[in-house]
Order: sequence, then structure tokens, then C-alpha cells
Amino acid sequence: MSNKHSFRFVHVLFLSYALIFLFSPWNRGLFFFEDMIVYDVLLLSWSVVSFVYVVYEVISAGTEERIRTDVQSKKKKKKRPSGEVGASAAHGVSGHYARQERWTLLAHRFGLIGSFSNMMMTWGLLLLSIWYVIRAPFGVQASNAWDQAYRIAAVVLSFIVLGALFRTEHAHVEDGREDQVERTGPKIIGLGVFATLAWTSIFALLAAVGLVEYQDAVLDNNRLSSVYQYPNTYGVIIGALLILTLFYVTGVERSHGANDTAVDDAKSGIKHSTKDGTKKERFLFPYGRSDTRLLLLSAFKFVSAWLLPLLWVAFIYSFSRGAWVLLPVFWWLGLWAFSWRYQMRYIGLTLGSVLVALPLIVRFNQWMEERSLIGLGLTFGASLFFAVLVMGMDVWLNRRWVNHRISRAVSKPKGMQESRRESGTEALTPVGESVLSERMARIPGLIFRSVMPVLTVLLGGVGFIVLRSEAVLSRLPGEVAARLKDISLSTQNTVERFNFYKDSLKLMRDHPLFGAGGDAWRDVFLHYQSYPYFSTQTHSFIFQLALETGLLGLILFGLALAMLIIRIIFALGKLDASGRFHLLAYTLAMFYLFAHAQIDFDFSYGFILLLFWTLWALVEAYMPPFKTFRKMMRKREMNEVPAEKIVQHNDARPLFLRRDLLARGSVALLAGWIALILVFTVRDAYAYSLPVEGVNLTTLERNILQKKSIRSQDRNMHMLALQAYEQIYQQTKEARWLELAKEEALHLERVSPFDPRVLTSVSRFWATIGDGVRAQEVASAALKTAPWFMPAMDWKAELTGKELLQSAQSVSSWSDPAFQSELQKAHETFSTLQARFEAQRAFLDAEPPESQYPSYQLSGQFLLFESFTNVLASQRGSEAEKQALSEMSAHIASEKNTATLKELYAFMISLAKLNGFTDEAERMRSEFEANVQKDTLQGLEDTIHNWQRWLQSKP
Repeated sequence: MSNKHSFRFVHVLFLSYALIFLFSPWNRGLFFFEDMIVYDVLLLSWSVVSFVYVVYEVISAGTEERIRTDVQSKKKKKKRPSGEVGASAAHGVSGHYARQERWTLLAHRFGLIGSFSNMMMTWGLLLLSIWYVIRAPFGVQASNAWDQAYRIAAVVLSFIVLGALFRTEHAHVEDGREDQVERTGPKIIGLGVFATLAWTSIFALLAAVGLVEYQDAVLDNNRLSSVYQYPNTYGVIIGALLILTLFYVTGVERSHGANDTAVDDAKSGIKHSTKDGTKKERFLFPYGRSDTRLLLLSAFKFVSAWLLPLLWVAFIYSFSRGAWVLLPVFWWLGLWAFSWRYQMRYIGLTLGSVLVALPLIVRFNQWMEERSLIGLGLTFGASLFFAVLVMGMDVWLNRRWVNHRISRAVSKPKGMQESRRESGTEALTPVGESVLSERMARIPGLIFRSVMPVLTVLLGGVGFIVLRSEAVLSRLPGEVAARLKDISLSTQNTVERFNFYKDSLKLMRDHPLFGAGGDAWRDVFLHYQSYPYFSTQTHSFIFQLALETGLLGLILFGLALAMLIIRIIFALGKLDASGRFHLLAYTLAMFYLFAHAQIDFDFSYGFILLLFWTLWALVEAYMPPFKTFRKMMRKREMNEVPAEKIVQHNDARPLFLRRDLLARGSVALLAGWIALILVFTVRDAYAYSLPVEGVNLTTLERNILQKKSIRSQDRNMHMLALQAYEQIYQQTKEARWLELAKEEALHLERVSPFDPRVLTSVSRFWATIGDGVRAQEVASAALKTAPWFMPAMDWKAELTGKELLQSAQSVSSWSDPAFQSELQKAHETFSTLQARFEAQRAFLDAEPPESQYPSYQLSGQFLLFESFTNVLASQRGSEAEKQALSEMSAHIASEKNTATLKELYAFMISLAKLNGFTDEAERMRSEFEANVQKDTLQGLEDTIHNWQRWLQSKP
């Protein structure tokens, strides 16, 4: 494969990555592991192919020999004679030396060696992915630790390889190996990011009026969530796209370099015509050149302008207060990226798009209620009008800029104009130069650039106060006004987040250095919670990273992020205006995502992780490297030193300091790590794909065994096996399946001591097979490990009540001593549970209103079984018995669980018999059986009403 062809192949790699990125949000933003693992395989497979491509490029290019020749020629100011291969060949060690440098170049391409900042950044992220995998089998819960490890490894490895592709393309362009003026890789990936965020943003608007269907794309109160099924994540996606779109539409000034004459002519609209022997100027829409590239850029800018009002509508109806608050901050930071003239344009585009979107925002809630296609058409039409207006303003401003440049050109002496263009400086008249010097001396550029940011802060503060005034809020849709009014640190959502952070610190204190393993919070938060919230996410990426990987993981990620920030700061002074424009656009979008991820669980979405590291890679792509491989070769002055001495010196150094071994080892480590993760991910994806429904028993058993053997530490696989074995046993009554189910139940008890959900499920299994003692022990363990977990309390009450029910049905008289002993235990259990709940409720009632959790109440199921126990414990014919019977009847009427109603109504029949109401019991039984045959909840409720009437007729 020639260099030309191989260089073109890199476009296929960039396009394939962009396509993977484009379709990835469709699967619920890759929130669930069964969706993400498919894209793990795709990303890792792409990484393998791209890795091989980069290795082939370095090996096949002969770069070391060519660089060595170029360096020597430049130093000696003459070309090497034909056939001369240098001193290294004369000593017979050139091949060995070339192989060493080839490995060095390869390691540099992947960022494994080179400048300190770039190397620390790459190694920090690579070691973080390795640590996730190492920690997975030793975490608090290995249930989801492997999935989280695969997720982190896939996005980090694709980030490293994507950076290597960017560097490879950059090296080709620098070396002049292709007729390529500009690098296309960052543009392809950037366009893929823009297209992906755009379609997911527009998708929610289409779903709002019923044009497309997607589960939970529009939630209650007309809250948009698109394919992510979570409005806050959707809001931050739109916010990142708004930043990028505003940058795209605002544009950037080109820097004036020595080769910018053609660019200057294009911008000024001057075109020479020799048809009549005179020079004529002609304006070319919209930037002065009619080539295909600039026409495509014009089309892209038009689409970006069209999106702006639509994005504001979608952004507001995400109702994401965190995204609302953070966007003005990053918008303001973006203002510093432009000169004052473009700052005005940036502000004008923002205000103009908001003004166009404002009437749409006011009416869009009604259009969603009515599923109005006309309303959607008006929304799209208003955005189209704004885009046409923006492009028209561009034409008008560009024409004024044409006339301005022509007037300046005719006022310059021709010689000065040519000399200034040759020197890369803008030509000014002497008067113009003196005026400019005076202005620059009077007001420095940084201060002049800061005028508009300072004014926007002042005006923004006033605007925020006005926006929250009743006069404005009364004119906004109700939910929008409520969310705006509710922006504060005292809301329940904010207080809950602080509770998450406080409780996650408890887990971090138990595992400070090495962490609790990937996705540990999902499994053990119920054990550490101090309030009765239910959140499987920490709502903060930093807290999540700290509790999953400990101090070691925080150091690795913090080191990588710090190196990136340092590189950005130093790069801003080395780039031209266009480079700074792209660098800051992607940097702001990236850190906007990162900032919001500290107050929400955005990074639990595989797509958001992929987006974050893709933006990181784009920031790297537009950043000049601190030390290129060519500079390293020059610094070593390898052509002036005999190669045999270099090799001898290198061989004499300790192994851990030898550059060639470091380069080989690092590249081999990266290659092995990518291959290893790919193999394990493919195996896990295969395990997920094995069906457990709709297959015969032989296939079912084989599939379950394969799932468990591949994912032996996955608790979910063992839970699946338990449910399958129990179901098969219920159908076949074969003891073998029961023994297998018992083994799985015991295993789940061992691996999930802090998860009451698993313990409750296992306790239900023991109760189903008739082992009441074991069921009570496991239920008590679930209740003990998570005091605030109400379902565990409900199950304890249900288990106690059902055991008491069976005992009551099995005795001829309630005065039986064994029954009375069991009745006393049940009564004490309910009294203990009731006392604990009252203490918890009193604690919550003493908290501020936002921390009281009024929904934390005893369930109807708990109260129902408690009333049954009170009926049995009361003296027959007493007022206490009548009161308990009345409460029991009311709780039955409020119960909505069909299975529970059937069981409890059977108890009611037994209760009627034991009280001597034999005829009534038989009548109720016939009614009950008739209603059960109907298999409807309404039929059972009818029977309950009959029971209530019968109960009220008794003395």
C-alpha cells in the first residue's frame, strides 16, 4: 500500500468513527450496560483496526532514515550524495538504530512518550482504565464492576487511538507527503459530533407533536428528554450544542500570514478580470470565493443559524435547571474568545435567536398538548426566517467590508502594500499606523476585549432579576415559570444531591485508597443512605470516580485533566485566530459537559462519556504539540554522532531507562491491552445475547451455564439462574432443579450482603419453597443492612402475616399453644417495625421541609398485614377486635395488588369460618371463586365490597 493510498484510508477510519458516534444515542444514550456493550465491541474493533493502520504507517514510511537525512542536510547546508547512507551504515548498525527510532516514533504517535504533559495525560487515562479492570473482581460488589470497566476502557482506548490518527494525519501534512492543504480528520469528527447532537435535539421536538415515537421522549408536564429518557442529560446536550453552534455562526477572523494574499483578496471581494483590460471588483456570496469548499461552509453556517432558535425552545423545555444555570457561565467564557467586533456579533446572534424563540417558547406547550403540526411548522419556519436573516446580514456586512478594504487598498502606496503582504503584516497608511499605535497605547487589547464581558455580567445580573419577576413569570408557561422560580440551593433536588455526596463519603472512607469498584454505588447506596431517597447514581462524576477507584483513580484522572488544561493555556499563545477559535469552541463544550456532570449523573451514559472524550480528542487535534518527533531527533543531533556510539550508550544504560525498550514496552502494553479488552468484551456480549426464554430445557440449562461461566462474578447472571431454576422446578418438580436454585440463592447471599433488593428476592425464594426459617433470616438481614428501605419492611410484614395466616388455617382453634406462641412473635415483630418507623418519621419531621420526604409512609400492604395480626391477637367479641376488623376491611379495599388480594381474601374466608360464620364463608368462597375465574381486579373488589357489607351487618 502506498503512502497516498494509506493516507486516504485514514478518512475511512474517521468516517467509521463518526458513524458509530452518530447512531450511538439511539439506544437510550447507552445508559444500560446491555446497550453499551455492543458499542464497546464496535469501538474496540475500530481501535484495533486504527492501531494496525498507525503501526503500518510508521513501519512502511521509512521515517527514521528520511528524518536523519533531512536533519543532516539542513545542518550541513547540502544534500547527501546519492548512494551515501551515513556513518551508521558504515559501522553496520543502521538497521538496529533505525528500528529503535521507529519504535520511538510509534510510541510518540500514541502519546506514550514525548512532551511531559502529553505523556502524563495519556498514561494517566490509560492507567485509569487498567485500574478499573484490576479493581473489578475485588470491589464491594462485582455485579456491575466489569461492565463499568469495559465502558471506561472502550472510550479511553478509542480516545488514545483517535489522537494517534490525528497525529499521523498531521505528520503527513507537515511532511508534504500528500497534496493536502488542510487536515480533514478533525473536521470529519467535528461534523459527526455536530450532526449527532443536532439530530437528538430535533428528535424531541418531532416526538412532542407525535411525528416520531420513542418511549419517554416526552415525559409528564411536557418535559422533553429525547432518546436519552432523562431531561437533564438532554438539556446538557443542547447546551453543549448551543455553544458550538454560536461559535460556528459567529465565525472567526483569519490570521494574516505570509501566504494569506489569496485569502485577503477573497475576503475583500476583489477579483481581477482581463476581458476588457481593466480591473473590476465583484462580490462573491458570502465570503468572496465561489469554490465548493466555501459553498459547503456557507451551507453549514446556514444550518447552524437555522438550529439556534430551535435549540432554545428545546433547551427551555428540558426544564434542566442545572443546564440553565451553567450555560450563561460558559457562554460568557466564550465571549473572551473573540475580538470586540466578533463579540458584538456573538452577543447579537444570541439575543436575536432568543427573541425569535421567545414567542415559540410561550406557545410550544400548547402545541404539544394539541399535537399541532402547524405549531411545529411555525417553529421551524421562524428558525428558517432567522437563518435567512443571519445570512442576509452577512451579505450586507461583507459588502461593507469589501468597500472598506478597497478604500484602504487605494490609499496605500503600491510598494508598501506588496511589501507588507510579503512580510505577512496588514498594510496601513502612515496616518493609519500612527492612529493605530496611539489607540493601542491608550487602551491595551486585553482591556479592550474585556469591556463587553464586564458589561454582560452587569446586564446579565439585571436580566436574571427581571426574568424572575412576577411580571415576566406570569407570561411564561406554568412549568417553565415554576422551574425558573425554583432555582436555588434550598430545593429538594439540591438538598438530595448533598445527601448523595455526604453518604458517598461514607463509602469512600471505607475504601479510601483503592475504591469500592466500578458502579459500586448502584449496589450499596441503600446500606449507606442517611435518608429514604432512592438513587442508583451519585449525581457527581468526581464523587463516583472517587468511590469507585479511590485516591489512586482521582490522582490519575486529575493528572490527565491538569495536563490538558496546562496544554490549552500554553497553546492559546501559539495558535492563530482560526486555531484558537476551534480549540476554545471544543474546550468550552467539553468543560460544560464536565461541569454539569458534577451535579448530575451524565457520565453514567455511555454516549456522554464517548462525547466527552471525543471533544477532548478534538481539543488535542487543534493543539500544537509541545515537542514533535522531528524536534526530538534534531535535539539529539544524531547525525553528528556515530551511530555505533549511540547504540553502545543506549545499551549501557539501565533497562528501565533505555528509550528503545521503553518505547517497545509501552506500545506492546497498549496493543495487548486493546486486544485483551476486546476479547473479554466480545465474550461478555456473547453471554448477554444467549436467550433464556422460548427455548427448551436443555438449551436453557446450557445457556445459563455459559452465561455464568463467562460472567462468573456477575450477580445478575446468578439471579437470572435462580429465577430460571425456580421456574423449572415449579413446572417439573424435579429435585435437581431445586438444588441448583438453592445453590444460587446461597451464592447471592454471600456476594450481596449490603444490597437489600437482592436479599429480599432471595428471601422470597426461600418462602416460595417452604423454608420459612431461612426466609425470615434473610428478610431480617435485608432489613438490618438498609434501615430506610421500605420494600424490605413491607416484605418482612408480608412474610410474617402470611406465615401467621397459614398457621391460623392449619389449627382447629386459635387457643392452640403453638399458634399463640407464633401469634405473639408476629405481634412483637409488627410492634418493633411500627416503633422503628415512628422514630424515623419523627426524625424526618424535625428536618427542614426540603428534607422531610413526606412520601416516606407505611404502605397499605404493611398496614393490611398488621391489622390481620391485630385481629388474631384481639379477644373475640371485644372492641379491639371490631376496630381491627374495620381497619382490615379498609386496607383490603385500598389494596391494588391482585395476587395479594387473592391470598388475603382466602384468609378472610378462613377467618369467617373460625368465627363461626360457616354459611357466610361458603357464600364468600363461591363469590371469590367466580371472581377469580374472571381474573380481573374489579371482580375481586366487588367481592371485597360484599365482605364489607357482611361485616357491618354483624353485631
